[in-house]
Amino acid sequence: MIKVVAQFDHLRGLPHRECERHYLEVHVPFIRHAVRHAENIVTYETNLVVAQRDVDGGWHARPTAWRWATGRFQGSSDDPPAPLPPPFARLVSEDHRNFLKDLRMFTAEEQVRVDRRSGQTSLAKFSLHVDRRATTPAVEAQRRLEQGVSPMIDAAQHAFGARLVVCDRVFRQAQSAAIDEEGQVMSPELLCSQTMRVSHIDFYFDTVEWGEEFFAAHREELEAVLHDPAFERARLYQVQERSQVDKR
Repeated sequence: MIKVVAQFDHLRGLPHRECERHYLEVHVPFIRHAVRHAENIVTYETNLVVAQRDVDGGWHARPTAWRWATGRFQGSSDDPPAPLPPPFARLVSEDHRNFLKDLRMFTAEEQVRVDRRSGQTSLAKFSLHVDRRATTPAVEAQRRLEQGVSPMIDAAQHAFGARLVVCDRVFRQAQSAAIDEEGQVMSPELLCSQTMRVSHIDFYFDTVEWGEEFFAAHREELEAVLHDPAFERARLYQVQERSQVDKR
């Protein structure tokens, strides 16, 4: 099974609230109904960034990301990153003009590193996104990141309120082309086997409070990752995740 993460920003030419309204009231239901009947697509989730960790260890930084959607589909690493039939893909791209720009689609291998769930029906999500510098080889970046996050992942095995840690090793990226604004339509010729994105690491807790407590307790290890010179950027977000379709 392959995981796809489609990250995007809201339009410059429309108020943020109008982009959010169109996404939730039009685009998400459209995708949700299509995914329900698509045999090869297994899950579909939406993610909204609600806070970003700041330089002082709090959560008051202006978020540098808006939203991303995730999906899991049957296939291998050799399959296309966007399992959408051409007619549907055209409709999706046309609707992108109403709310998004700078679409980036990442294909990843997902690994569950911690799973302490015991019947919870909702969890608070924190997501670490890491991009390497162009001068840092991909293998070295993966090694540095694993070395940096392993103590936190190990600690999550026993931390109060920690339930799940999922690591996405990103191995491919698809860029997008402009229509009205940059990055509104996916283009097969813009498929890249190399990407600066190293990984997404998702930590899930019973509540936001327990997540904030966890990262405060592991501030030294976290900041070593956030400020590692091998990385162009590493950012930790608080995220509101909503499951839209899950056929597992």
